[in-house]
Amino acid sequence: MKKIIVSNPVTRAGEWRIGTSPQDGRGKFRSHGFHPWGSRKAKHYCMGLAGNFNIQVLKPPKIVFKKVSSIIRNSISSIELKNLRKIKNVLIIAPDNTRKTHLREILTELLRLRGFSGKKVSVLFANGLHRRMDEAQIKWLVGEKLFSKLDFFNHSLAREDIKKLGVTKAGIPITLNRRLFESDFIISIGVVEPHLYAGFSGGPKTIAIGLSGKDTIDKTHHPRFLDNPNVNLGVVKNNPFNRMLWEIVRHVRVGLAINILNDSDGNLIYCFTGRLEKVYKEATRKARLYFNLKVKEMADVVICGLGGEKAQNAYQASRAFNYVINTKRTILKKGGLILTIASLGDGFGNGIGEIRFEEVIKNMKVPDYFISRVKAKGCVAGEHRAYMVAKALRFARLGFVTENPLIFRKTPFLAFRSLKEACIFIEREISKNPRIAIIPNIFSVIATLDR
Repeated sequence: MKKIIVSNPVTRAGEWRIGTSPQDGRGKFRSHGFHPWGSRKAKHYCMGLAGNFNIQVLKPPKIVFKKVSSIIRNSISSIELKNLRKIKNVLIIAPDNTRKTHLREILTELLRLRGFSGKKVSVLFANGLHRRMDEAQIKWLVGEKLFSKLDFFNHSLAREDIKKLGVTKAGIPITLNRRLFESDFIISIGVVEPHLYAGFSGGPKTIAIGLSGKDTIDKTHHPRFLDNPNVNLGVVKNNPFNRMLWEIVRHVRVGLAINILNDSDGNLIYCFTGRLEKVYKEATRKARLYFNLKVKEMADVVICGLGGEKAQNAYQASRAFNYVINTKRTILKKGGLILTIASLGDGFGNGIGEIRFEEVIKNMKVPDYFISRVKAKGCVAGEHRAYMVAKALRFARLGFVTENPLIFRKTPFLAFRSLKEACIFIEREISKNPRIAIIPNIFSVIATLDR
C-alpha cells in the first residue's frame, strides 16, 4: 500500500486511456478494459485525478514469478495419470474468457503428457449464463494451432444438452451438461480468486455453476444464499453456497484438477494439480494469504479498476461495488462513493443473466422496493446481480467512469466520461479534501478495515 497526495498532477486532468485487445474476429480492435495505470509506480495510478486528494493505492504484494510456461510445466509434468491407455476420449473443462486462465499454456503442457497421443481431446467452456464465445474469441484464447488440433464447445443450456440428477439436501435442482457423463476422463481447470458467493472461485464452481442448467443457476442465485452472512468474499468455511457446489460436483468423476492463482496484474503466480478437493484446499489457503489486505483508514471514495473481459459489460463491472462493501469490515465510509472504471464496450452484456440485469436496473425506481420484492418472491440469476447492487445502493453512491455513459440514463448509477468529471463531482458532493482508495484490480483484493 502506498500513500500519495495529489494536488497538481503531471498529466492533464481527465486524461486516461482505455487499453485495446487484439482483434476479436469482427475485423476491428475493441476496447479491452480500463487500465490507465500502465506503469506500476504509485504515482501513475493518479493519472487524471485533479484536486487536493489524499490517495492510497491498494494492491497485494508483488511476487517474483517465473515464466508462465515454466510454472505450468513444472506443475503438470509431474502428473501421473493412471490407466490412461484405456481412455479413448478426454474432456477438459475451462472457464470462459471472463477469467484469465492461461489456457494456451495449460493445454500445450497437458498434450505433452505421456499417454495423451491418439486420444480424442475436447474442451468445454463453462459459460454458465454468460455469452457464448465465438470462433474468433476461442482462437485468440488458445491460438490457431490448438484450435485446429482440438474440439471446442460452449456450454449449452438447451434441455436436450442438460441431464437432471435429482436435488441437493437443500432442495436445489442438480442439472449438468450431458458431456460430463459421456467422457472417459475429465480434467477441470479453475481460476481461484475472491468470489462474492463461493468465497473463492475455481474448485467446484467451474463445473457446478459453469456447466449447470438454468434451474440450478436460478435457484442458487437467490436471497436464501445471498443474504446469508457466511456467503461472502473469501469465506469458505460454513458457507452454504460453497457447500452446495461440492454437493453438485460430486456427481461428476473429475480425474484431474488444475487450479491457478493470478496476481493483480493477471500474471500467473501459483499452479496446483491433483484431486479436486486437495487442489482447491491448497489454492484457497494461498489465496487467503495473498488477496486479503488490511487497511488502517476508511475512505470517502473508492476507485476500482477491472481489466480484461470483466470491463466489457456493466453486469460484470457492477460486481466491483459489492467487492468493496461486502467484506467483513468495509473500508468505505457510509454514504461514500464507489467509482468503477470500465470501457463497457458491450453495454450491459448479451448473455441471459446480463439481459435480465439490464431490464431490472432500468426499471429500478426505488432500490428498497426492489429489495423487498425479491425477499418476498425471490429472483432468478441475473436479477440477483441487481439485488446485490440495490443493497449496495443503501450504503453508498455507485458510479462508472466509462466511454459509454449514456447507457446509464434513467438508472440508479452515476456516470462520468472522464476522471476529470468525476473529480468535480467528488469535490462538490463528497469533500474538498477526500480520502481516496484506488484499487487497480478490485477482483484481486479483499480490502478490510484493520480494527
